[in-house]
Amino acid sequence: MTYDEEFVYVGARCYIHVQDDYIVESLRRDYNCLRNDFFSIVLDPHTDLLSGFHFGITPCGVKRETIIINGGGGLMDEEKSWENKWFAEVIRYDDYWIAEIAIPYSRIC
Repeated sequence: MTYDEEFVYVGARCYIHVQDDYIVESLRRDYNCLRNDFFSIVLDPHTDLLSGFHFGITPCGVKRETIIINGGGGLMDEEKSWENKWFAEVIRYDDYWIAEIAIPYSRIC
């Protein structure tokens, strides 16, 4: 994870620990994160553990973003209608995949 004047950048290497292919039930944006393989990050710019921003991507490059409301206690509600422009790429290999994410500050401040 790093940043510059315009973006927060996140990179991740996600390993495959099963023999089968990835579980991706849909190529539709804002997928159901409980039924898909994915990598995600949660940003809590107010450090209140109650609100924030969730960004996720599947091994197939499908993106998901939500605003977190009523968080805390491990449970959170999400506002899924929040559509935002952020950038992400996925590169797949035989036994792992790499996610690269760039989130503009203007989307989270």
